[in-house]
Amino acid sequence: LEEQYHSLERLRHDMKNHIIGLQRLLDNQEWNQMGDYLRNMAQAGGLECAGDMTGKGIVDALLYYKYTKANHSHIRWECDVHIPPGCPVSDFDLCVIFGNILDNALEACTKTAESKERFIRIHAQTVKKCLFLEAINNTDISDTHSLKPGIGLQNVKDTINKYNGTLSIDIDGGVFRISVLLP
Repeated sequence: LEEQYHSLERLRHDMKNHIIGLQRLLDNQEWNQMGDYLRNMAQAGGLECAGDMTGKGIVDALLYYKYTKANHSHIRWECDVHIPPGCPVSDFDLCVIFGNILDNALEACTKTAESKERFIRIHAQTVKKCLFLEAINNTDISDTHSLKPGIGLQNVKDTINKYNGTLSIDIDGGVFRISVLLP
């Protein structure tokens, strides 16, 4: 994990320059070179890709990366995510929502005593023309009043509000549950 962290830090340090290069490739529609460049970035950052599982390649890559982090931390991972074709939520916003929710879940699990079972369950599906997303994980936080929302949760809230969606958070018996409904 330390080696992977250092690889990501080196990649993050150069990210501004990579974005400039990628923007040029995008503007010139140099798709093959752009694909090669992105594969090199993923390899330099120690990132691996999984196959198509959810219906959205961006979400697949993110879920696979978070899964590997959970696996390395001995956190049980259950994932059943299906993004409907034609989902109006942008890939960027899906990354904000999934990424921050899973980062918070991973952080909560790693703070939980190793003597307790650590787990993350994430589920997403279409419910009455809405995208329903729910993540459940264990936590040491006792109730919602003890929750101190950070920047990530605020980004999730802002993104959900952009789509006139709803967000619900519940903590009960050491189990944290966040539910999102997006029209």
